[in-house]
Amino acid sequence: MILFAEMDNPSDREFMEQTYSAYFKKLFSVAKHYVAEDSVAEDVVQDSFVKLIAKVQLLRSFNRAKLRAYLISTVRNTAITKSQKQSAERAMQFLGDLENTQIDDTDNISPEEILVNAELQSAFSSAMERLGERDRYLLEAKYYLGLSDSEIAKALGVKAASVRTIIMRARQKVLNTISE
Repeated sequence: MILFAEMDNPSDREFMEQTYSAYFKKLFSVAKHYVAEDSVAEDVVQDSFVKLIAKVQLLRSFNRAKLRAYLISTVRNTAITKSQKQSAERAMQFLGDLENTQIDDTDNISPEEILVNAELQSAFSSAMERLGERDRYLLEAKYYLGLSDSEIAKALGVKAASVRTIIMRARQKVLNTISE
């Protein structure tokens, strides 16, 4: 695989190739929650693995559940960053083209609503980034991946009741951060 061709250690290269192949579909699915186009989602997964090459020894030390959670978190963070950049680019393009564009009166979304939505999305992304890695993983696993409390609990090695409590606290942290 060209992505890992520059790796010096053949064992590390093989580990990364196997990890990429084993988790690509799931990671692609995670990326698709944040970006609209398939090609961009593929780029997100590849960019994530480029970042992970430097952390191959850390990845090797994880059990399967921790490795999956770490990969998902990395892809999610990469996708959020890419999505924020795309949103900012679209907003700038929209603002730049606004004076040259006639707005259709039948359009249900006003420019103000577009800007407010972009600001809310940015505030939410910022709030998520302020959370600890465990809280981010829990919220993502619950609301983006649709995992059950018991699946999340198993991945983290905690009780399902603890998952509900931690998720409630993480949601509150996000709401508090957004309201600041």
